[in-house]
Amino acid sequence: MRDRDKKGARFSGRVFVAVITGISATILITSLVGNREVFSTLKSSHPLWILITFLVALLVIFLDSLRISLLSSSVGKRLDLWRSMKASIYGFYISAITPFSSGGQPFQIYYLSKMGLKVEEASMIVSVKFITSFTITVIWGLFALMSCKRDISSVPYIGNLMVFGVSLTIAFYVFFLLLAAGGRFGKWFLKSPLIVVPIAFFLKKDREEVFEVVESRVEEYRKVLSKLWKRSRWYFLANSALSFLMITSIFSSPYFSMKAVGADVDFLRSLSLTAAMSMIFYFVPTPGASGGVEGVFYLVYSYLVPPTLAASGLIIWRFFTYHMSIILGAALSAGYVVRGDRDGGSQRDRLEDRRRLG
Repeated sequence: MRDRDKKGARFSGRVFVAVITGISATILITSLVGNREVFSTLKSSHPLWILITFLVALLVIFLDSLRISLLSSSVGKRLDLWRSMKASIYGFYISAITPFSSGGQPFQIYYLSKMGLKVEEASMIVSVKFITSFTITVIWGLFALMSCKRDISSVPYIGNLMVFGVSLTIAFYVFFLLLAAGGRFGKWFLKSPLIVVPIAFFLKKDREEVFEVVESRVEEYRKVLSKLWKRSRWYFLANSALSFLMITSIFSSPYFSMKAVGADVDFLRSLSLTAAMSMIFYFVPTPGASGGVEGVFYLVYSYLVPPTLAASGLIIWRFFTYHMSIILGAALSAGYVVRGDRDGGSQRDRLEDRRRLG
């Protein structure tokens, strides 16, 4: 019981740190801009655009839920949309409260295994979601670099960092493809000091150990994709389409929050800049990248619109894309605690899961 209480206390602490860090950064930004002006802008914001921002945030969860349900069908153990949606919400929730947003995927594997899937099947679902999401993210990053590199590099203070972040992410993706493809050239490239030495330095590991770990992990991803493609190309293509819609929805949400506060921004320009700034979130060590995200968003959008509008749009955007995930995840968790559940549903739900999943 004491161990469980300690784990609960640590978990609550992570939620508290994540929320406080994000709110503190937002308060600091609004204070620098002018609290009165920001809140006056929020009061006069357009309800329709706020509703659209909210619906886009829900759409992201819905699309991710469809991916989970679709991929579970590919292994013959289809989860219904509601259970898939709970898995999605938990994934976003845990990502929001763990450093580098790293906890969402492992927790989804755990949760899906509790829903009746084998660990290997749950890992396949999460792996395919990650690979396709990462691929679409890189595509948008490449588009941003090609279409508005000058615009990105002109952002005060962080423009060059954003260009570097996009370039580094694309390089990692090429690194991933070379390793997945195999062959002498791929192994030679991956063993070169240019690639192995920086990774070994940051991880404080031996070069050979780093290469072996990365090679085995990417080989697992390659086998997963190959197996899904051979089993059903329709599932693979449908998941790719859903991933494209989901990532595009994520990158378009700042546009709608800006429109809500009356800012005049171009959709593709906003989407490209958001894709570029998202590339440096990976390197922010705080839970859900709190603090860094708010600062980067303000610097990028205050370059496009007046500071008051940028700060006001930040509040709307961050609430629907971050705090809402925490609220939904905490609400689900609280519901399970109240009912005394340990594995994510009532006794009736668990029996129903077993019946459906065989």
